[in-house]
Amino acid sequence: VEYHFQPIVDVHTGNVFGYEALMRSRLDGIDSPGEILALARSQSKLHQIEWLTWSCALEAFSKLENLPADCRLFINTIANQELTPQNNKWLESHYRNLLSRVVIELTESDPCSDSFLASRQKYLEQWHCSLALDDFGSGYNGESMLLSLTPQFIKVDVSIVRNIHQDENRMQIFKNLVSYSKERGIQVVAEGVECAQELRALILNGADYVQGFFIGKP
Repeated sequence: VEYHFQPIVDVHTGNVFGYEALMRSRLDGIDSPGEILALARSQSKLHQIEWLTWSCALEAFSKLENLPADCRLFINTIANQELTPQNNKWLESHYRNLLSRVVIELTESDPCSDSFLASRQKYLEQWHCSLALDDFGSGYNGESMLLSLTPQFIKVDVSIVRNIHQDENRMQIFKNLVSYSKERGIQVVAEGVECAQELRALILNGADYVQGFFIGKP
């Protein structure tokens, strides 16, 4: 696998705030991250994928040129997969200067245990990195994780963003989420922006950051 980077842009300045590391396969016949995860899951090798994600994403990010000193790296983490103490020591020895710029993305696609959430909380305290709830509005854990954790970011799922300028129900859900987030100091990232009309609607209704093919491809 290798990691490509998609920009996340600050709507107030137009500057790149950070990049999400997106897994891509180098093998013919494996076309998506979902296929990689399914293969790893079938062989009980999800831990190896979690380790690859951390180590390879940080390595690739460290080689990007002309990054602002405060540019963030958003890393997707797999539910219920924990790095070993040896993994942690290796990351600290190689990328200590980058770990505080990491934003850990917790996905809604799988249920999360208390031990999993506790391990991610440990990373936040140990490395001073940040937390994002990914794909919010699409899966199992959104509201419960929002209540049990204190994320710095909520990434609103494409299922809400898509055609938001034409759908009053999507618009109202987004407004409610922005209102809730603003009261608690949480910043809102809108994912999957694909046209100018979506971008305008999201900005007018309170998005802090935007990401998607219209903004920049990985």
